[in-house]
Amino acid sequence: MVQQPAVSTSTPISQRTTAIYVTALLVIASLSIASHLLTNAIIQRQAATAGTVNMAGRQRMLSQRVFRIALQMADGSADFVQARIELIDAAAQMEREREQLLHGSVSPRILAPASPRLKTIYFDGPESLEKMGTQFLNHAKHLAATPRKDVTLQNAEIAEIGVLQRQKLLPGLEAAVAAYQKDSEEAIEHLRNTMLVMLLLMLLLLLSEALFLYRPLFQKLKLSYSGLITAARTDPLTGSLNRRAFLEDCSNLFLRSKRSGASTCMLALDLDHFKSINDTWGHATGDRVILEFVAAVLGCLRSYDRMGRLGGEEFSILLPNTVPETALSIAEAIRSAAAQTPVTTETGEQIYFSVSIGVAVAMPGDGDIFAVLARADRNLYAAKERGRNRVASI
Repeated sequence: MVQQPAVSTSTPISQRTTAIYVTALLVIASLSIASHLLTNAIIQRQAATAGTVNMAGRQRMLSQRVFRIALQMADGSADFVQARIELIDAAAQMEREREQLLHGSVSPRILAPASPRLKTIYFDGPESLEKMGTQFLNHAKHLAATPRKDVTLQNAEIAEIGVLQRQKLLPGLEAAVAAYQKDSEEAIEHLRNTMLVMLLLMLLLLLSEALFLYRPLFQKLKLSYSGLITAARTDPLTGSLNRRAFLEDCSNLFLRSKRSGASTCMLALDLDHFKSINDTWGHATGDRVILEFVAAVLGCLRSYDRMGRLGGEEFSILLPNTVPETALSIAEAIRSAAAQTPVTTETGEQIYFSVSIGVAVAMPGDGDIFAVLARADRNLYAAKERGRNRVASI
């Protein structure tokens, strides 16, 4: 008997190849979409972190303002009634923003304390920020309701406000800002590692298929990865370096200048009355002011200078290989350019803004760039105390 040929029950090779090809395409498409989503997540996280850090910074300034007004009420250096009104307003603003920091908000996007380190700072223990803030505000409100004759420099409320502000709130808020930054860095690092894993998977898929079929998709993923790194280092509104990237670059340049003996200077900049601009003309106009300000600053800087947005209306500039006289000249040029830059509001009106600048030079005894930045910040506050729209240095 003649044996019939066996009928093969296996899947044809062409079908298996097609299935593998389609599966690879689906996986690559999924990785590309995931890359895009991760990039957006980084941008949103950076924006939310910047807003939260900015609000925490305003809490520091508001606590300082409350204490300063309390002293002015006591020593008679300001009109008592007007100072009391300012004290009530500052305490009310501090309380509103404090609630957003404690519980988060959608508009503006403020991150609630979610990580263990932030929850510890804000809520755990008798000296948590929540409790210290409540005590501080209660003392401020009680002082505002105290009769004029009882408001003296010996008043216990003023002493307690000063102790809470210097010894509790300021260190606590500094710790909170550092924790927000640390959480953001860890989240970015986690997303970056995820991106690296996706890149490895993509590479394995590409090596298993013809390179000419997948090369365009691979290039798209590389661009997305570059976008992720860029998003992690830049401020989404202005394109300037964000706080983390700026301080990293400044630390490296500072150490290089210290080894070479070159003079290094730092500028701390803060837009004057920026909250009033937002409140009067809206946040869209406020964003225009920030963008016009950055454009004016860049026109005054050299190619090797570094500019970073530390939060909100706060900026800093590192001037490598720069003597103090040149730094003062650059600062004055920035101040003058900003004061002469018009901004068109949503209603078509033109407004002007100004900036206060603190200048500091690196000293031989400075261990790191943060010492220089701290002096620049002190000079910035001095410029504001002297009337704003000016440059101050020591």
